[in-house]
Amino acid sequence: MTATTKSTFNANTEALEVALEFAGAIRGKTILVTGVNQGGLGFTTAEAFVSRDKHSRPDPSRGWPKLTT
Repeated sequence: MTATTKSTFNANTEALEVALEFAGAIRGKTILVTGVNQGGLGFTTAEAFVSRDKHSRPDPSRGWPKLTT
């Protein structure tokens, strides 16, 4: 199983650093990011992942009913 963290990550690690580190591991996979409020951690994380993969498609659904319809 691929590691999902890195010992050098800390409170100052930016989302783009994480996206770059795991780009190969997440390519072609479905990633669910919760808490995607503009300007928040989830938003920044989703934005970083999308910036690294031109084939990603963000889905800004705000609840389970919207995800399942």
